[in-house]
Amino acid sequence: MEVVSLKHAKSLMVVKNYSQATDFLETLLSKDHKNIEILSYLSICYTNLGSALEAVAAAVDAVQYSGYEEECIQFLFSTLESVEYTGYLKALEVILMKALKNKYLEGQAVELLKVQLFAKYSVILASDIVELNDDIELMLADPIFYSVIERTITPHHQLEKIIILGRKELLYCIANNLDATKYLPTMNAIACQNLLNDGVYHATQEELALIAALDNSDPYFAHSALVLKVCYADFKQAMELWGNNQELFKSPSLKIIADDLTFYNAILGGVNLSSEGITDKTSLEVQVFYKENPYPKYKVVKLTAMSVSQCMSWLGLNGGKKPQILVAGCGTGLQAIELAFANQDGHITAIDLSPTSIHYAKQMAAKYELNNIEFKILDILNVESLGQQFDYIISTGVLHHMASPQQGLKKLSQTLKPHSLMILGFYSKLGRRQLAKIRQELLSYYNTDNIKKISKESLAKWRASWSDEQKKNHWFSSNDFFNTHGLMDAIFHPQESYYDLPEIQKMLEVAGVEFKSMAMNNLQRSYYNSVSNRFNLLEKSESIELWDKFEASHPDFFHSMYNFFVYKY
Repeated sequence: MEVVSLKHAKSLMVVKNYSQATDFLETLLSKDHKNIEILSYLSICYTNLGSALEAVAAAVDAVQYSGYEEECIQFLFSTLESVEYTGYLKALEVILMKALKNKYLEGQAVELLKVQLFAKYSVILASDIVELNDDIELMLADPIFYSVIERTITPHHQLEKIIILGRKELLYCIANNLDATKYLPTMNAIACQNLLNDGVYHATQEELALIAALDNSDPYFAHSALVLKVCYADFKQAMELWGNNQELFKSPSLKIIADDLTFYNAILGGVNLSSEGITDKTSLEVQVFYKENPYPKYKVVKLTAMSVSQCMSWLGLNGGKKPQILVAGCGTGLQAIELAFANQDGHITAIDLSPTSIHYAKQMAAKYELNNIEFKILDILNVESLGQQFDYIISTGVLHHMASPQQGLKKLSQTLKPHSLMILGFYSKLGRRQLAKIRQELLSYYNTDNIKKISKESLAKWRASWSDEQKKNHWFSSNDFFNTHGLMDAIFHPQESYYDLPEIQKMLEVAGVEFKSMAMNNLQRSYYNSVSNRFNLLEKSESIELWDKFEASHPDFFHSMYNFFVYKY
């Protein structure tokens, strides 16, 4: 009878009668409350009925009763994202913390754990944070806090205040021989964050004096003193600390930061990799920039990209198996790794100008044991030297850094097979209009009219001067404004062009490719869905012309860039 009822519940779900299916499933669950299949189906029904908490609770129960099986955890992750769950659940926190130990789940888990962190400490984060109190100190010692901080750049001004206050208090304790060793995991996490964001936090004169005093601290606190120095170091200083303190870094208590320093030290080995064949003047200038500012910096990858066949299917196209994929301008390899994981039957060729970025990418690909990626130092202008045609090309945030983006697009189009897809990304004139003003504010702050006179190291001081009003600007809350390399990319790049959509349409026509669809990120899709009842592009047959009208009404929608699919017939 139960089998029959479960089949009946499934049949009701097929015809989208989720309410009646839920009744059947709840009856079944009352007799077998640990049945993972019933719990999973219930979660799906609750999701479609808009009952977010119930959907998450059922998925959480399924994970627990499965003994934390990876497949059930993945189902929970998809449920959380489907219902956009932002509440706090202790049981959910426990699952996410366990998932961090699996490198293939870690990227998703840390993003979801970030949501749990904000929910758990919502009262603190909503308050006026001026100094430490007991609640903030509990937060600093919470594993959920330091597990997030050590793994990812987190663009949140209130969280940054807590990190800076915590760092200073811990520095004061150790410099004055006060025992704060129970906070060593927190110190490690802040040190990892400092390496990720390239020393973007400003240090006061008082803090610099305390850093100097660490050399006189009790030897009992040697490990804490060393980690705190990394918390305040710029990249060069951190590498010197690493080289001069090998014995101390062998301590198990410093493993997290030691692993990071080992990784970054390995990246330095890529600076002098051969890059013969790059001769274009602009390409060489851009290469020097990214040698010094590999971008983006990351520690974990959210392995959730769609496969090529899934993308083709989503766009109503037919896609073959074993795709040959080109990532043109792969940077530090984030997109290439996502694609390699999603297309394990295919092969990814990833090219970039920067030897530092390529070496970073190789190290990260090795972490995920991916054997279907080949990295090459190569200019897009010379892409034909690969002697290959591709089923799928991705080049986002790259062409607008070329002397002739049109020429770069032409080169890519020539290497794309007929009836194949390419994803492109270009800076929007409207979306990036505020950056000129921000650049001028930066020049005025340093009383200069020459952007080249402002050093990378001085950006931390400017960041510390931001007003509450500035922080309300979406740029000041973007990921790029929470790390030095991101700031350099946004404000100091030596070569970039901005476009509007009619200009892009002309470029596509010249290159012989056709606009297919915008590739929205989750934030864009959520915003678009919230206004779609007033301007539903998809129901009107998506086109560049309609997106141009949409952008005119929503000028910040493409503030990062236009990302879109094009098709070659």
